[in-house]
Formats: sequence, structure tokens, C-alpha cells
Amino acid sequence: MPVDHPIRSLVCPEIEEPIGKVGAGGERRRSPRYARRLPGRLRVGDRAMAITCVDIGYGGVGVVTAGPTAVGAGEETELEIRLGTRVFRDRFSVVHARSSDEGTHVHLRV
Repeated sequence: MPVDHPIRSLVCPEIEEPIGKVGAGGERRRSPRYARRLPGRLRVGDRAMAITCVDIGYGGVGVVTAGPTAVGAGEETELEIRLGTRVFRDRFSVVHARSSDEGTHVHLRV
């Protein structure tokens, strides 16, 4: 059985540049985010959905669902990303979600 690793272990600030600046231009994040394009699954209650992780930081994650999804601020979630035999999994709270025809952009905080 694979061992779970925290999602934040996918961040390597020593070799990559963050996207945006913490605290700049109205940015409220406390830690830098790093661009990603990783498939995964997001579980909210008894619902599970395919997602694409679009950014990761030590304090949170940005994901996009495949279609519009009802997810609300404050909901507790579990995010799983698999890379080969490695499993990265963490629990997050929904900060906010915005739906469009392309999917729902969900911002998660540890």
C-alpha cells in the first residue's frame, strides 16, 4: 500500500519561482503559490470529483473541477494527487469557489 505524502511536499521553492507576489496587488495569501497542472480527486462530504490542481503553496491549493460543481466556503475537503506510485493527500477547507461553464475554480486552505 502506498504511503501518503502531504500535498505541500510537491513545492520546491529552492528551484522554482512563485506565481504572483504575497501581499502585492490585493493578494491576501500568506505564502507563495507555485503553478502546477496535476490531475487529482477532491472529496467533499460523500461527493468525489475529478480536478486539475493549478497551484500549490504551503498554505493552500487552487483546483479546477471538470464542470460546474456546488462547493461552498467553509466546507471540509480531502484532496488526493497521484504521481506514479506516490500518493499526496491532505485535508483542506474551501476558502471560496467560483463556477463558470469550464468548471469551478476552488481555493483551498490547510
